[in-house]
Amino acid sequence: MSEHEDSAIQNIEGDPMDLFIPDQVTASPHRFRAIPGLPESVLWIAFFIILQLIWTVVLLMAVSSTGAPIGEALELDLASLSTNGRLLVMTAPSFLAFLVLIPLAWRRLRCDGHPILTFQRTSWQQWAISLSLIVPLMIVADTSFRVVESLFEQFLPAGWEATDVHGLLRDVNDASLPLSLFFIAVVPAIGEEFLFRGMIGRGLTSRWGVIPGVILTSILFAAVHLYPPHVVAILPVGIALHLVYLATRNFWVPVVFHLINNSIAAVLIRQTAEESTNSALLSGFCLFYVLIGLFWLMAGKFHGRGLDCDDSPGANDVHEGLLTSAPVSQSATVTPIATGCAIVMLILSAAVLAR
Repeated sequence: MSEHEDSAIQNIEGDPMDLFIPDQVTASPHRFRAIPGLPESVLWIAFFIILQLIWTVVLLMAVSSTGAPIGEALELDLASLSTNGRLLVMTAPSFLAFLVLIPLAWRRLRCDGHPILTFQRTSWQQWAISLSLIVPLMIVADTSFRVVESLFEQFLPAGWEATDVHGLLRDVNDASLPLSLFFIAVVPAIGEEFLFRGMIGRGLTSRWGVIPGVILTSILFAAVHLYPPHVVAILPVGIALHLVYLATRNFWVPVVFHLINNSIAAVLIRQTAEESTNSALLSGFCLFYVLIGLFWLMAGKFHGRGLDCDDSPGANDVHEGLLTSAPVSQSATVTPIATGCAIVMLILSAAVLAR
């Protein structure tokens, strides 16, 4: 092992305050040219939003069969579309934007010619704890959304109405379930995880330190959802997704987490006529479990450093990049108590969803 890496490991396993220290102390300059900083991250997000707007305009022009201005034609033409057509107009711009963005970002994010995602094999205990967080986190996010939305509506100018996010999704309740799951769950799970955890999060944690990097990435992730109550509700989800990725070093774990989360939401909205409310006690318990679950994951695997180019297991003196399928690290231990609690929470979550 090189002297540089030995020093880095000593820092990682030393003071907990190293969680706030960026990798610039030990990383060579060429590595930081290979990962985005905050200004570039904001530009990538702006590019993503612009792509969605462009594709939205293209789709609206395609469905507009009248000579009326597009705003007026939108109401007429969308009303005449099938539910599958309305779903496509609402969700396809994001899919088309990712088709453009991901190849460009993949080409941009190279580290000495290697891709930059980790696919470390993850123990079933880590999977159990990660997936057991989904339903509790959904309850926390839903409660946050309702509280913030009620406050938000009080400050709207007279005559303004808040966007009914759940109402928009209910308008496409009759759409094909496979089509809904593809555009509402599969596309965001892969596209958003690549953009925010695989790309932006990698750069910000390396440049700013793990905790500041995770917070910055999660704020950007939430901000993309635009509607203020939704932004606040998504923030803890973004933090959890990022910590799960850092703890497991497996890109597929946050992807599957995101996929299941969105799939459950899409199915529940189709089947639930009225919005349910969660008690403060239930929401508090769920928040407590989410915090404990993330602690268990971090205590078992987290090494307190950003995702720099020497992050892959076994990449000591030979630079191997981050597209790896390394074996589970011996440090990735999960206690039997944590595993047992995760299994119980998975059973409880299944029971709640089955109601």
